[in-house]
Parts: sequence; structure tokens; C-alpha cells
Amino acid sequence: MEASRTFAPDFQLRRLSRRSLAVLAREYQLAAHLQDRAAMPQVRLRWGGSAMREIAIAEWMAAINLQKESRSALACANATIAADPRACRHPE
Repeated sequence: MEASRTFAPDFQLRRLSRRSLAVLAREYQLAAHLQDRAAMPQVRLRWGGSAMREIAIAEWMAAINLQKESRSALACANATIAADPRACRHPE
């Protein structure tokens, strides 16, 4: 992975290669899975179902924004491909 050992406050994900992004995505998926399967039941036991629901709603609200961005990017890509089919080539 192209990560340095020092903190870089201006770091952006777009600086990572596709391979590194794929690794990072799997790490994020694992973290989300662990939160939902291990941490959320503990929240429910300690603070009740309403606290767990609040967290779940906050997670979904954040995901909705990401989905909107992804759909916008996809629409843009589809429009580009319709205008120039060669734009669909996989960059390597």
C-alpha cells in the first residue's frame, strides 16, 4: 500500500492506486461488519434499542450521501460513454 509512516493531514484517497483502494475497501467492509455484529448488540444491551436505532439511522444517513455521489458519478460516466464509447476503456 502507498501509505507513509507519518501522518499526512492533506492525504486524499484519490492518491491511492486501484489495488490499494480495493484493499482499503475490504478493511472498511470488515470494520462495518464488526461494528454491526459485535458493537451494536453491546450498545443495545447497555443503552437500549433507541440508542442502537439512532446509531443505525446515522450510519444510513451517511451512506445515502455516498450513494448520491456514486450515482452522480455513474450518470456522468454513462453520459461520457454515450458520447464517446472509447471512454469506457479500463485505464492501466
